Amino acid sequence: MAIEEKLKVAFNEQRLFFQNKKLDTSKNLCEYNIQNNSTLHLLLNSDSQMTIFVKTSAGTTIYIDVKPSDSINEVKSKIYNAENIHPDQQILLFCGQQLEGFVRNYLTFGSKNSYKDADFCSFSK
Repeated sequence: MAIEEKLKVAFNEQRLFFQNKKLDTSKNLCEYNIQNNSTLHLLLNSDSQMTIFVKTSAGTTIYIDVKPSDSINEVKSKIYNAENIHPDQQILLFCGQQLEGFVRNYLTFGSKNSYKDADFCSFSK
């Protein structure tokens, strides 16, 4: 199934990567030696807003609106505004990995959670 149909992401907003190389849309997957069970990474060109679910160490779930271009520090600021947990006291995890950089770094095609329903966890230090 095409990414556009499954994830509702327009073709012109998609960038696919395999082994840290951007895939050329004019080539076939076999030209990149992509085989069954290979992992492709999807990055979005758009700054379309999305909602993430953040589970706090207190057990509450909050909803934060973010853009793929938001830095993790900006996400922490949004959590601070919603829950009054200082950014220096937050550790953000996604799929068991501590987050750094930008939200778009964690929007991968084929991961356990798609970007449409991603669960981020915030824990106090």
